[in-house]
Amino acid sequence: MNPLNWRHEHQLALVVGAAVGIALGLIVGFIYNGIHYATLSQWLGWSAVRWAVAGALVGGATIYTRQLLHQ
Repeated sequence: MNPLNWRHEHQLALVVGAAVGIALGLIVGFIYNGIHYATLSQWLGWSAVRWAVAGALVGGATIYTRQLLHQ
């Protein structure tokens, strides 16, 4: 089940799923940490990267699992 062997549409869906996961991860992290606009510049360091990576993993895993169950 190698994603490099998937059709082009499915590979694009994986990339889009990861991108949506990044955006949602950043939003959830922003809400979870209770960041205010005054402290936003401090939060955009390592904490934001962790939330973005977590979101990308969840988004990518969702698309990968969907492909795995579809075949």
